[in-house]
Amino acid sequence: RPLFFDSVYKSPSGEKYSVSSLRFFLSDIALAKSTGTENTVITETANDVYCMDFSKMTAKDGQNCKIQFKVKEGSYSDIRFNMGVPRSLNHADPATSKYPLDLSNGEMYWNWNSGYIFFLAEGKGEDVYKNSFHLAIGSDQRIMPFSFGNLFDVVPLIKVEKDKITALKFSFDFNEFLINADKTPYSFKTFDPANVHGGYYADMLRLNILNSLHFVSAEVK
Repeated sequence: RPLFFDSVYKSPSGEKYSVSSLRFFLSDIALAKSTGTENTVITETANDVYCMDFSKMTAKDGQNCKIQFKVKEGSYSDIRFNMGVPRSLNHADPATSKYPLDLSNGEMYWNWNSGYIFFLAEGKGEDVYKNSFHLAIGSDQRIMPFSFGNLFDVVPLIKVEKDKITALKFSFDFNEFLINADKTPYSFKTFDPANVHGGYYADMLRLNILNSLHFVSAEVK
């Protein structure tokens, strides 16, 4: 079901919370054929990085972020991309960078750490430590690679046809994000897991993110 920023949810640990901000960067998008040939996409951004900012979405948007890119027509067995900013751009100066890595996304940059925040989630709740959580995942080693599909499947995952739009749908499950790799629930009750900027909990949440983003469908329109 849609994630609304004015609603209270119950986490897998039974804690009540609400989300006020959810953002992440996507980069290095490519589609691969069953032969293994990979075609990188042509993006709308100067640096081939997208910022998915769900906090700006309204009920009218259906809680969806939309991006557009172009790729050669054909049948593809796999789509792959990274959540995060490529190392070649991660330590650039946001004062001179182009959107979405410019100062308009200042909350997605660590001035003290010279790097971008790849994934940011913020919120509050009566069961949250001091009624506030701030989960920031970044640093080169925490970039998150995704790949959806099977190169050995004879049925293509995605078809791209000339002069048509292929709509790809993905879902991010926030409550699934709060389930750890060992199947234990993630808790906001204490300071460290509720205020993440690096270290043990950033590594833990990185793995949780990798298990929370799912490919839903591909439809040629």
